[in-house]
Amino acid sequence: MSAKLLPTPENQAAIQAISYDVLLKIAPDEVEASQVFLAPLIDMAIHGEEMPSSSPDKAGGLGSVDLMAMVVIPVVVTVLSDLLVELGKVKVEEIKEERQKAREAKALKRITYEDIAPLVKRIRPASTKKEIYHLAEAVNKILLEYLE
Repeated sequence: MSAKLLPTPENQAAIQAISYDVLLKIAPDEVEASQVFLAPLIDMAIHGEEMPSSSPDKAGGLGSVDLMAMVVIPVVVTVLSDLLVELGKVKVEEIKEERQKAREAKALKRITYEDIAPLVKRIRPASTKKEIYHLAEAVNKILLEYLE
């Protein structure tokens, strides 16, 4: 899971919408606080920049700031990037349009714990297995809803 996402306004809007909905599902109490960080974090993730660590002992660490957005956004960007590459598309909206036109939409690859655990653990080392499983399920559900 490491493809690069084209930074179009449409793709950025899709990332923001999906990330926001995932955050609402897994960390509703953080949504308001995360709003300030969404656009800069999305820009960093799209351009392949390393997310700031929530660890105060790492260079660039944010100390006590431990928002799930710092995990959700790179996971969403990575999942969408891989999906675009797999389907030979450039924009997320192309997938959405194609799925809406098709009578039977092709099943999307489900994201698993194993797919995202290394990325999540690198950004937020204190993440538990349960949190990562919950994140994977939320991303699967929200992505499917967004693309229908």
